Amino acid sequence: MDTTSMASTCTALVPVSQPAVNPAVEQRKAKKPRNVPACKVDTVQKTITFTKAAMVPNTPAFNELMEMRRMFPEFLVKPRTAKRKDPQNSVKGLTLEFMERHIRAQHLQDVEEFLRQKRFSEGARSPYMYMRKWFVGKYPNWNK
Repeated sequence: MDTTSMASTCTALVPVSQPAVNPAVEQRKAKKPRNVPACKVDTVQKTITFTKAAMVPNTPAFNELMEMRRMFPEFLVKPRTAKRKDPQNSVKGLTLEFMERHIRAQHLQDVEEFLRQKRFSEGARSPYMYMRKWFVGKYPNWNK
């Protein structure tokens, strides 16, 4: 058999079948619309807060915003913003050196306890985490 006849028989394209799609999986993956009102009226602060959807003209959210503006013309209209969490429990910058300086500066009577805890931490799996847990527990307002 010569190579030219083999080449002609192998050039046919075979369609690749797509894997079967499970409708139950697709339904779970689909995003569900949230029932977030387009506008929120605060009569105490005299504001109307709107979602991003209310910025698109001729949508139900936009029409709702326009209705609120007609009802409360003196209210301030502002976009809704995400609520940000206050990093209360942040341990950024909390090093062993900082802990020791803090104790020596503000809690001189606890220096011996700090050194004892530091020796205990050497046997711990993570010495820094041991010291951090002890320090934050003993001085919860260290960063204020």
